[in-house]
Amino acid sequence: MVSVNILRIIDKYFVKFGLFCIYPFRKKSNCSNKKVLVVRLWGLGDSINTLPLIDSLYNNGFEVDILTTSNVKFIFEKQKFINNLILFDFSKPFSFFSMIKLLNKNNYEIIIDTEQFMNVSTFIISLVTSSLKIGFDLPFRKKFYNLSYDYSEKNHLVENFSKLLTNFNLNKIPSKLLPIVYSKSSILNIDKLLLKCGNKKLVGIHLGTAGTALGRRWDENKFVDLINKLDDVCIILTGSKFEEKIFNKISSKIENKNVINLINKTSLRDFACLLGRLDVFVSNDTGAMHISAAMSCMTVGLFGMNSPVKVGAWPLSENINIFKNPNNNSIINNKYSIYPKDYDSTIDLISVDEVFDAVRGVLK
Repeated sequence: MVSVNILRIIDKYFVKFGLFCIYPFRKKSNCSNKKVLVVRLWGLGDSINTLPLIDSLYNNGFEVDILTTSNVKFIFEKQKFINNLILFDFSKPFSFFSMIKLLNKNNYEIIIDTEQFMNVSTFIISLVTSSLKIGFDLPFRKKFYNLSYDYSEKNHLVENFSKLLTNFNLNKIPSKLLPIVYSKSSILNIDKLLLKCGNKKLVGIHLGTAGTALGRRWDENKFVDLINKLDDVCIILTGSKFEEKIFNKISSKIENKNVINLINKTSLRDFACLLGRLDVFVSNDTGAMHISAAMSCMTVGLFGMNSPVKVGAWPLSENINIFKNPNNNSIINNKYSIYPKDYDSTIDLISVDEVFDAVRGVLK
């Protein structure tokens, strides 16, 4: 699998050069059929935060297809407001041309590019005909859109995505996120896994982040202290292979006997179902945090590289987002692709007592 860092380098230099080359030949059409292509290629959290936008289009008579990747397709699958999913497989470059052919065959009236970081989505839609192309007002990329809107570092993801519907008067900021769809089998699976908890309150804890976001991880020993202090509730540990490595390092330090380790033991849909059952979920700034918020679980988000004003668990007023930054500003600048080193993170300024008190406050 191609690493994120390699993809960023390819995107920054090669894809951007490609955009320069094809700019004079970008495709246009004059169709009018209310068919919309929404482009959202990656990012679990970003993908979750686009669902209200897609639902709003559907509720106003648009037929919506999604161009995405296998990494995040489960978020869009089985949603009643999505007509069709089209997958972009960046590991198979020769399939790119057949994908472009299919997109042109679908004859979209409108294409909405929700990607705020990388150039590849703009490159793709520049090869697809449509009457109207909408995206963010980002350096150079805005030239490829008929309409572009400001991606503000002072707005939340949901608020920025809502701007893309301004032309249709559908830019009302949603009050909540929309849940991931799961089946009865997920309910049965989670019921079995939670039997050991009895009638105890359920507290989920997500220890890590993806391997490319180490600066967003709260100190693993602080997680140990938090788990041991919460000795009268049922702790559910969640995650994937990244969290599994962390757990293996700290498991011998965990004294709390009311812990169920579900790390790397549930499907993504079962995970979504689980989140809907928890009383509170504690997570670093990662996709799991956004899924928790979407499943209407009270979420405690921990931040050190980015401000929750921009990427916190939505709605901000109903979740707890803890951010300790001496200058009260965000370190990451998504608009201009500024990603500082992990050691610049301030996440470890968050104390165990602060998180413990936040969880206790929810459980009262």
